[in-house]
Amino acid sequence: MEQINLFDFTNILMKSTSSNGDIQSNISLFDKEEKTMDLLNPKEKITNLKRTVKEILKDKQNESGISDLFDISFNFKDDWSLEKRLKYVFKRIGSKIIKPLLDSFSSYDDIYKIEEILKEEGREISFEPLLELCKQQELCFRCLKESKTMKYTSANVLKFLPVKVQYNGPSGCISFNGCLKGSVTDKKHKALMYLTSGRAEKHRIVDIPTMLGELLFFKAVRDYLRNDINLKKVRYRFFKSLVCIVKEGEKHLFTNIPSEKLYALYLPSDLDTPGVEEELKEYSLYPKVTFVIEEQYKKVMDSGIPEKNFKFWNSTNNFIALFLRGGIDSLVSQNFYQEDYTFNKNYVSLMIDRKNYKPLLEIFTLMINENIQLTNEAKKEHKMISDYAASFETKKNIPLKVQECMKKSKFNNYFGYVEFDELVDLKKIGQIEEEFIAFTNMFDLKKHSDHSIRFRRLGKHRAGGLYFPYQRALCVDISSPSSMIHEYFHLIDYTAEMKENSCLSKQFKFFPIISKYTEVLDEIVSNLKPEHSFKSKWEGTTKFNRSYFLDPAEIFARCGEIYIKHILEIDNSLVGADRPYVYPTDNNELLKLIEVYYSSIINKKESITKTA
Repeated sequence: MEQINLFDFTNILMKSTSSNGDIQSNISLFDKEEKTMDLLNPKEKITNLKRTVKEILKDKQNESGISDLFDISFNFKDDWSLEKRLKYVFKRIGSKIIKPLLDSFSSYDDIYKIEEILKEEGREISFEPLLELCKQQELCFRCLKESKTMKYTSANVLKFLPVKVQYNGPSGCISFNGCLKGSVTDKKHKALMYLTSGRAEKHRIVDIPTMLGELLFFKAVRDYLRNDINLKKVRYRFFKSLVCIVKEGEKHLFTNIPSEKLYALYLPSDLDTPGVEEELKEYSLYPKVTFVIEEQYKKVMDSGIPEKNFKFWNSTNNFIALFLRGGIDSLVSQNFYQEDYTFNKNYVSLMIDRKNYKPLLEIFTLMINENIQLTNEAKKEHKMISDYAASFETKKNIPLKVQECMKKSKFNNYFGYVEFDELVDLKKIGQIEEEFIAFTNMFDLKKHSDHSIRFRRLGKHRAGGLYFPYQRALCVDISSPSSMIHEYFHLIDYTAEMKENSCLSKQFKFFPIISKYTEVLDEIVSNLKPEHSFKSKWEGTTKFNRSYFLDPAEIFARCGEIYIKHILEIDNSLVGADRPYVYPTDNNELLKLIEVYYSSIINKKESITKTA
């Protein structure tokens, strides 16, 4: 067959097109040839087929509705006010994401890049170049830090790419003016500015990176809340903040029943109380809740019950009420879309009223913490694929006697493959088998024929046990058999639903336990002396720090152990749960949540089967 080069192919294509008019088919043929040439000489070559931590994290963020803008580090100082924290967030997003992109612009033709980042259904942002000399353009220039030593000329102004920005939201539109390059002082950012020669004509000037950072922040929050599980987490936290306790021995205003502990939830009258009851039931928030609506405020005041026992409707609760009614969009200030809105310079956000800063930062903090968890998961997953490979691969040169015991092991009734280290005491392994069978006979547990169980040395990993979900391997260090139930709960976490990416610890049903466990541990650590070894570890940067201890998968396994040892009172060689700081067993509310949850995921048999 005669070979032709790309130039000849193009000539043939043009002749063929002119002769028969079949343009579409010839263009398609040309595209295929061009694609082939690109593949033969690609701009970027693939040098490594292994997934990176960043790629793994990106997939996890997409699944969880977390924006990658949370890859930025946000370091708040303890003494910062709410305003300063929120201001810091907007500027941080603007400086780390928006500004580098704007600095790369060579002309107005690059504007599409920023429009793409902020693209969102139901909202539109557009940038109109200010090419002609006018008051808006001059204001944009005069407000720049960089313009102090420069003359106002067309050439100087256009270096900074002045624009009019129009933002269209669900409730209207508003416009701002600023420069894509350069920066505006905090004092002038979002202010209505005018030139001394024309005081009547005011225009809102913004620091473009900071303003777009704020819009990107709210876009990230909306994206997060579109995920049903995330929305439930936020609603749960807000409902919980409204629930208050009537102290022991006091008669409750609305039931007149003396009770050890009753809970009151104070609601605005236009919220659907029956609907809220159902929601709280789903959340397993508290065992008993009495609802107090807005009109009953006076009755509460006249009842004699101390006011501090109730969380009355205030500005913060008003945010929550708005959110529970209409989501994040209901929080936008009514003044936001007014062009002549005089922005209070002490405020940070033009969009959200000052009274709503605190709950908004609570959502933000929840998102940051989740991104930290996802980052840790990505690193752990990446490490499992590489560094831990030897832990789930069968060892070579296992003695024949040990191999024979592996084949006859009673663990084969529960797992697809069994491995023993050559240093294992086979008599002790027999006892471990019997204790595991006794444990499994208490519950309706399925056989995991697609999993291996391996008893081996894990010393270099600094772990009593390891569970590999993707390799389906449960490993127990031969010097730490008490880690087995902990690892077994990891297995339950990953396999109970039989769906990809559907761990029980990630589902909302488990979130109340995560929330309470976190609250309890934070309080325990705060009460430790600064020099305490566990506190140093908790606040440190090593593997076993706060992020590790509060990882949902680890909380799931630890609370599973608490359920087995402290609630069901099973205390054999396979159960640990003996470190008081991370196994808090003196908090009745946490224990109740654990009992209700775990009894629903592992069914206890009515009668115990005899040991096989």
